[in-house]
Amino acid sequence: IFDDGILCSDCDGKLGVFDDHAIEISRLLGTTCELIDRRANRFTVTRASGVNHEQLALFGAAVVWRTSISSYRELSEFTLGNNEGWFRDMLFRQGTEIPTVLIARLVGANPLTHEAATSMLSYPQRIKIRGKSVARFYIHGLMFLVQTTRAADASLRADAVTTFGRSAGP
Repeated sequence: IFDDGILCSDCDGKLGVFDDHAIEISRLLGTTCELIDRRANRFTVTRASGVNHEQLALFGAAVVWRTSISSYRELSEFTLGNNEGWFRDMLFRQGTEIPTVLIARLVGANPLTHEAATSMLSYPQRIKIRGKSVARFYIHGLMFLVQTTRAADASLRADAVTTFGRSAGP
């Protein structure tokens, strides 16, 4: 989300680190750096300097937060409400908390549906998953689910990108 009316250049630069990492990872999708295991329902991306799972989670949170504070009319219905400050604090590292973010790879069974899946793009929308409020958005063949409340949920956390990163290593 680019809205030049919401962040100063220094703050935009801080969030830009997360954006850059996510863009770099998304460019590896569909290349020899990606392995899609349809039987295990998993995908893996490898790169020489590793994948920073925390930065991917913070990217997801940054997209959601920017949408919530944006002045764009078409985004005005999306809000984090009382959780905007909590997200801001996570993004600008005012603590050690990392948001719970799940990432799914969209693939198609044939070339046409695969191309449609990899070109999917949408702004965040609020939905409920397992009774928890999350924001869902799509970008370049990935679906992000970002938990938007502080309520701990072991099942969401078990599937979070940061949990996968800790178990898989760099």
